[in-house]
Amino acid sequence: MSSATKISLLLAAIFLYYTKTIFSTPCGGFLRTMSSAKSLRYPTLQNSWGKVSCEWVIQTASSRRVRLTFTDFVMTTSCCSCERDYLEIRDGLNKSAPLIGRFCAMHFPKVVYSTRENIWIKFESDFMRDKNNRFRLSYEAICGHHMVSLSGSFTSPNFPANYNNNLDCIYSIEVPRGRIRVKFESFHIEGRMPVCLDDYLAVRETSGNVVYSQREKNGAWGRKFCGQDITPKVIYSTQSSYFWFHFKTNSFRTSAGFNATYRTVYAGKGSCDGTLTENEGQIFSENYPFNFPLSRECEWKIKVPKRMHVHLFFLTFNFSKNVPGCSFGRLEVYDGFNLNFKVGWFCGSTLPEKFISRTNEMSLRAVSSDINHTGWFALKYLTSSEGPCAKTQFTCHDRQCIDISLYCDSVKNCNDGSDELRCSVPEDTFSWYNFWPLSVALVVVLMGLWLWRTWKKFVGPRSEVERNYSHCTSACHHRNSNTFIVEVAEPPSYNEAVQQGDQAPPSYEEAVAQEQSECITTVDNSNGSSQPQVNVQLDVCSNNSHNSCGSSCAEQFSTDTRETMNSVPEQRICQNSRTETRI
Repeated sequence: MSSATKISLLLAAIFLYYTKTIFSTPCGGFLRTMSSAKSLRYPTLQNSWGKVSCEWVIQTASSRRVRLTFTDFVMTTSCCSCERDYLEIRDGLNKSAPLIGRFCAMHFPKVVYSTRENIWIKFESDFMRDKNNRFRLSYEAICGHHMVSLSGSFTSPNFPANYNNNLDCIYSIEVPRGRIRVKFESFHIEGRMPVCLDDYLAVRETSGNVVYSQREKNGAWGRKFCGQDITPKVIYSTQSSYFWFHFKTNSFRTSAGFNATYRTVYAGKGSCDGTLTENEGQIFSENYPFNFPLSRECEWKIKVPKRMHVHLFFLTFNFSKNVPGCSFGRLEVYDGFNLNFKVGWFCGSTLPEKFISRTNEMSLRAVSSDINHTGWFALKYLTSSEGPCAKTQFTCHDRQCIDISLYCDSVKNCNDGSDELRCSVPEDTFSWYNFWPLSVALVVVLMGLWLWRTWKKFVGPRSEVERNYSHCTSACHHRNSNTFIVEVAEPPSYNEAVQQGDQAPPSYEEAVAQEQSECITTVDNSNGSSQPQVNVQLDVCSNNSHNSCGSSCAEQFSTDTRETMNSVPEQRICQNSRTETRI
């Protein structure tokens, strides 16, 4: 490669670097605006590759608010959880500020308002998965402020002097509970009711900081007021504890503007004690918004689903007198239901910070004394999978965060040693769960033995009989009470008899004579000497005789012959359906 080529490549690289530096948006930074709108876009010119995580803080004057207007938003993600690729916005200076929203996929805003002079933005994406993720918005400072106290006032800019042209102000009121009463002490805005084409003050009952639809963005604000005398002078919230006022002016004439006061006119009694199991909710001190009773103690428990955490936010707080130890009264917050895990005791008028539970449980106790310094408080809680520490960290009982690799490493890394409390099971601990395979095998063996014994009991005797008499193909043998062998032969049917031989079946007389001739018992002497043979006729038992010999054959037995036969052992021979017994 020639030197001229090397120089050309070096100049091209320098040009690309400075072009990227000038025209691209840096990943994160501190931005400030006072009046006119400015643009924020990321990424530009595809200046990011791989995984990025960028944070911006936008700040304006202390008496103003920040408005973000989105003109482009693409955030592709594999699921709706917004865990990998997302744009997160918080109402404050850093990541611990109240969450306005986390947006991704098709869930994205049109306009976002801050309640104070700061707003925090975080963009996180992996361009290896989707290189088209991006956003573009304009940010500007607007007049107005956000009110959360139970009573207060607000006015148009420069009041009682005339307001300026081209104003766009947002005033919002949010109280924990009850209806809001707004009274206009003075009202003079250019325009004519009910159209209000010039300047106007629009009123809407809504909550939150986000506008999602184009209809809301274009001004679907509900009631509009203008002119020199507003009617009615007093308005009430009818559906909620929120009010938004949008004050808009054009570039023509101006007037003195307005002066308004508000207060909470009705708020139901707060509770004393209770267990909350919903994913979100509110807790109010008893008699809220009036003073908490004297010498009173109340307890609330919050329990959300497992593997989730409680995020506790204070809406208003003015409870008891701020003295050391909060001896006149206090609100106690505990991390769980165990009173040993204390988060803090709070008293006075300073609004406590946000708290996140270590587990899925949190409890609160309000205690007052007999001194007239009680006050009130209101708070809300949300459910989230985010704990007080990162997912790669372990949360100690004292809310200290340590690396997860230090958990159960035989070293007490937490200040309270809670990382080594539940680490191992003692070796001598006995559990039947460890022996479940042996238990299953033992049950199977016992069932097999029981089935085998049952089979032997019912099938074994039958098999023995079949084996002993398997050589008798056409006869059944029985022994009666007198030890005579009785042979039972099942006669064939008429058709079977015809098919077995060529001769016709015998007549009834022939069959009887043949039956008597087949019942023969021969008795021999045990020493082999010849004795008179006694012909003993046995009854051939048919199926209908039920194992009992006929009387014609039994009558031929004499008593002596029977005694002789009973004293001699028997030998049974089954041959051609006959049984012979020799004595």
